[in-house]
Amino acid sequence: MFDFIGAGAVDTLVLTADAIIGKDFRTARNVGVVGGPVGVKFDRTGIFGYSGGAQKTFELLSANGQVSVYGVGMFNVRKADGTLLGSLDGTVVGGRDTIEIISTNKDIYLSSAGHILNIRADGDIDMLGTTILDLSDPDNQLVIPCMVADPGAPRNGSLWLRTDL
Repeated sequence: MFDFIGAGAVDTLVLTADAIIGKDFRTARNVGVVGGPVGVKFDRTGIFGYSGGAQKTFELLSANGQVSVYGVGMFNVRKADGTLLGSLDGTVVGGRDTIEIISTNKDIYLSSAGHILNIRADGDIDMLGTTILDLSDPDNQLVIPCMVADPGAPRNGSLWLRTDL
């Protein structure tokens, strides 16, 4: 009816079967345990990566599909051919926890319920759709930096407003 292999009963370089069912798989002994090696473990709750010992670097939870990256790891977004489009990184800027969206020569397009912010690779920022910058709210600020390297450039420190809308 069922075939069972007792703990420690198999010592081989290759093990094949149509299905191998178990409750705990690890790429090395003691992965995910204090003092353990770098590796990956998976069980019924998800897939977990460790940089050594119990220091978790990533997890994919089976109950809800949530993916988390810990420590200095980044979540990379790639095209099907492997080309890196950008990364998400948790970091601290000015003493505040932030999510940094990193892209090299690619536009960053943020969209929510018709409100669109397009941060273009050429440095321009477009607000599209029904997006409105509400400066009447004291919590909203518009900061226009002046680039010291080229203070004469038309868009460095200048504010251009369309009055024909």
